[in-house]
Amino acid sequence: MVVESAEYRAYPRRWYILAIYSIFASLQACIFNTWGPIAQSAKLAFCWSDAVVAWTGNVMLLVGIIAVPISYSILNFSGLRTTVVWSGSGVLAAGALIRCISMDGSIQQWTSLLCGALNGWSSIMIECTLTVMSVKWFPAGERTTATGMVIATQMAGLIPPALLFPRIVQEPTANQTNCTENIELAEEIRTEVSYILYAEAALACVVFFAMVLHFPDAPPSPPSPSATAQRFNIKEGLSNIFTSPKNILTGFAFSCITVPMMWITVANQNLHPLG
Repeated sequence: MVVESAEYRAYPRRWYILAIYSIFASLQACIFNTWGPIAQSAKLAFCWSDAVVAWTGNVMLLVGIIAVPISYSILNFSGLRTTVVWSGSGVLAAGALIRCISMDGSIQQWTSLLCGALNGWSSIMIECTLTVMSVKWFPAGERTTATGMVIATQMAGLIPPALLFPRIVQEPTANQTNCTENIELAEEIRTEVSYILYAEAALACVVFFAMVLHFPDAPPSPPSPSATAQRFNIKEGLSNIFTSPKNILTGFAFSCITVPMMWITVANQNLHPLG
């Protein structure tokens, strides 16, 4: 235990909180990017169109936009633990489990869209609680590191689907794109896809149960005076953001990271005609 004063303390378990939170964020990105890297395989296995594959990601973004103003009300009313564990990790696990109901093409289409919507909701729970978690658990000198580690880990969650999933799921050749004529191949691909969906659901449940067991709203003693400082309400906070050039530039810099990340999920479809 690092003691800063008789009143303020930084607890070693803050690193566990950071680790499980980072894994949750990484898994959210991984589930978000499930279908893009194996789009051609999914189209054959489930008789999907390019639009269906794209909408599994689009619905996440649309729900995320809607969830932004709601998320801060949940955080202010329920606190950090409830927002992260139940409204975030629990919703993510529920979405991942829903996709495991059936490998039938039409059912999988709707369960994947619902999973995408729940994933979008949980992603906003991460965004709205990240700095709060950092402030509540880490002293001022470690907050930038803690926040940066979560962001980096979340971005890294896009890598396994891009590199690993195409090696688990075989891709049909150019003359095997008709789902009604390649029934045996489609069945094989559905089985391979099921391994991915089951693994993601299992990991999401493990993370959720770990958070249920231990993810306090705050440590017994705050790590620094700023951890107990009064914060802006939503109206004052928005006004402060849009009237500060520094805050606007910070938001623009962050968007330069997130916008390309959204495109990654459809890169396979956009670039596939090029070989």
